[in-house]
Amino acid sequence: NYKYPLDDLDVRRAIAHVIPFDELISKAYFNYSIRAAPVPIIHTSPAAQFINDTLVEQYKFEFNLTKAKQILDDAGIVDTDGNGVRDMPDGTDLGPFTIQVPYGWTDWMMMCEIMATNLQEVGINVVTEFPDFAVWWERLGKKEWDLVIGWDAGVGFDHPWNTFRFIMDPRLSHPSGNWENYANPEVTPLIDAAPKESDPVKLMAIYSKLQEMFLRDLPGVPLFYGAV
Repeated sequence: NYKYPLDDLDVRRAIAHVIPFDELISKAYFNYSIRAAPVPIIHTSPAAQFINDTLVEQYKFEFNLTKAKQILDDAGIVDTDGNGVRDMPDGTDLGPFTIQVPYGWTDWMMMCEIMATNLQEVGINVVTEFPDFAVWWERLGKKEWDLVIGWDAGVGFDHPWNTFRFIMDPRLSHPSGNWENYANPEVTPLIDAAPKESDPVKLMAIYSKLQEMFLRDLPGVPLFYGAV
């Protein structure tokens, strides 16, 4: 979230449109899961009442390589030197980047390969890397990574509060949360207010603000729920 040029919102939004959600689930997960909601609220849980459908519709992202290319074209992120890799307006190449998960996690490894192929197709230079888990885990802590598949706090009595906290709270860092290194101070008072509130209308307002920040800034892209 802070590394240039991956911190560019047009780049991040293009990446969201490059992900073939259904293919990841059908090929790599053998349909043992379903696509996640585009916000950090699990839509098969009681917390689904807090999903702001208006915001989801406004910011929605679907698998569409043409749309991804158009976003980058409109932002002036084009291949200026003919090497197949797009360049930022200042000339910085869009890559090389890595997308990595631990070796042996074969389903997620396949997902990385699929996504890397699509990213290459739209002019973002991404290759896969599959280190040992200990190496991968250490890299997350040291912020020595570009793209990964990870997880959030999961479902519990405190969902969706703890999911937003885990993903967006700027006071946290790996491994306790905010693996994405998202640093938005506007999040903090909302995270602190939610567990003290019982009025569903007020809670909806809090979670709507958090959803808007998430959809606007895309600190991460929800992919799927844990395989069952």
